[in-house]
Amino acid sequence: MACGESPGQNLAKVQSYEVIGNPPNVSVPTHFAKVVLAARPDFAYPQKPNPKDMTITSADSMKEIAMGAFILPNDQIPDTADLRTFITPGGLFY
Repeated sequence: MACGESPGQNLAKVQSYEVIGNPPNVSVPTHFAKVVLAARPDFAYPQKPNPKDMTITSADSMKEIAMGAFILPNDQIPDTADLRTFITPGGLFY
């Protein structure tokens, strides 16, 4: 019994969700998360490739970096949906 709980009172919360498989024991997520990291190269400065750096760009050549985090429902999203409604609070940084 939890502190402040009277006898016979159940404070447990129950959430139900879809399961698939045979027997059905694989949970189907209700939502999924996506993180987008975008970088814009700074072409105002000459690009000097570093022979030891195997990446296409380096931190020295990046002018802007932006990140967005989204939580989307695991359901069909209309093409007309405004994707900004799925941005997580504090998930967009400049």
